[in-house]
Amino acid sequence: MVADTGKREGAKHLQVVEGSDLEEAWQVYESSFAEIREDHPCRQSLTRREFKEFMRNTEIVKLLVYENGELVAGSLFTKNLGLVPWISEAYYNKHFPEYLGRRMYAQSFFVRPDKRGRGILQTLANEIKRHMKQEGIVVTFCDFGGRNEITFTLLLKTVHAKSLPSRLVEIQTYDAIIINGDD
Repeated sequence: MVADTGKREGAKHLQVVEGSDLEEAWQVYESSFAEIREDHPCRQSLTRREFKEFMRNTEIVKLLVYENGELVAGSLFTKNLGLVPWISEAYYNKHFPEYLGRRMYAQSFFVRPDKRGRGILQTLANEIKRHMKQEGIVVTFCDFGGRNEITFTLLLKTVHAKSLPSRLVEIQTYDAIIINGDD
């Protein structure tokens, strides 16, 4: 794990993020997810309250990347799958029992929109791989879809990893019922 030396440059693993650093992290996180809010019927990111809780929780690893003293990207991940609000820890326990105690869930990868395409994701991927080796983690679960498939492919390529076979678990449809009161 990279120690926090107080210098705001490069990749840092932090235990807790508070104060102005928390606000800066929220702004970068929020801006990186803003553009997909209208593309998905389900929430794809944490609320501000959830984000603050994650950033203060020592069970969540906060990997932040700085350039010239500014936060440009980050990733949040945890070995405690029960902390991620939109996944079922029981599903992973049942379907992947061989990874109990040697797994983590990557809740998010976020890059400031104006900093994309500059290799920052590779920095994140390499730091995550380093963290996994240090912690004895052999698999990282995540959910990517749509545009995020590019992110997943890039992560695999960067760390020279392979993926478990993708599983189409269920197909969820979103419908609407119009009730106009005319019987």
